[in-house]
Amino acid sequence: MSHFIKEAIIALKIKRLNRLYPCGFILPYLKTLNSVTLSPFLLFFSIITSLMLAMQKHNIVDCHHHLWDLQQQNHPWLLNEPKDIWIGDYQALCVDFLISDFKHASTKANIVKSVHIQALTQDPIKETAWLQAQSDELSLPSGIVFYADLSATNIEHIIQQHMKYKNVRGIRQIINEHNNPKFNMCPQHGLMRNKQWLKGFSLLAQYQLSFDLQCYDYQLPQASLLATQFPHTQIILNHMGMPIKRDSKSLDRWRYYLSDFAKNSNTAIKLSGLAMLDHPMNEALSQQMIQDAIAIFGWQRVVFGSNFPVDRLFHDYDDWFDLVSNAIASLNQTQQQAIWQHNAERLYRI
Repeated sequence: MSHFIKEAIIALKIKRLNRLYPCGFILPYLKTLNSVTLSPFLLFFSIITSLMLAMQKHNIVDCHHHLWDLQQQNHPWLLNEPKDIWIGDYQALCVDFLISDFKHASTKANIVKSVHIQALTQDPIKETAWLQAQSDELSLPSGIVFYADLSATNIEHIIQQHMKYKNVRGIRQIINEHNNPKFNMCPQHGLMRNKQWLKGFSLLAQYQLSFDLQCYDYQLPQASLLATQFPHTQIILNHMGMPIKRDSKSLDRWRYYLSDFAKNSNTAIKLSGLAMLDHPMNEALSQQMIQDAIAIFGWQRVVFGSNFPVDRLFHDYDDWFDLVSNAIASLNQTQQQAIWQHNAERLYRI
């Protein structure tokens, strides 16, 4: 009788551990137990429970991807001769990337919703209209983050034009500043200190729009001041702050900048785009960076993004999905599902 009770207790422990941690945890755990204690039934129960949980797919919200139809949209960077820029040779991107292509690339992930991030088109309003039409017909993207120059004198009119489309959720204006032209993506430096730009930024809360922040890590102190100045605007950091260098000293500085930025409760971070400045990507280092970001922001303020098709230059969709899966495997199921889905639904209101 006591032997049966002992096995029942072990079975309950196994079931609980498998619920908290995906398949792969249970085998090392079994090795710690006395093999004499485990009946064939208990071994079978353990393996089946583990496999059943492993087969359960997370619902995924990919909150950073791009789409383009080069016949419908004017993307000069894709239509003209590709230049030697910081992501390297991107000739492979200069073809259409539609919802069907996105779904084909992400077959391993159970994508239930997505957020489209502006893709450097010459006509952002036309892009938003096209994306809304795609969503109406094909159910994706669920949210649209459009481009606008917040320093424009007619910025409120521009916002109002985009707000006609129901899936609009935010704005991204890339503000990566660098003295090397190869890495500089912002023609006008110092925008986060520019009075006209800040005046435009102040409209985001009024229109319930978030701001997708793409900048380098050394710009985060200024971004932290921005978040403090506008506490009612959600700011979502793209590509984990984009540290250009990945040596120990540089990453210590990156963690420091992230920690300061994360003190603002209206900030969040997106697990995306690490390979753009590190190719071929150091997978072990990338996993550690993901874990560092989660530790700094807390799992409630972390979301997933593929940065496809741009990151297709460096790896398959499944490669990034698996890397993030492994990086967050020690979190329980509630925390993992928050990162995969619920945080994005909350932050982007989708």
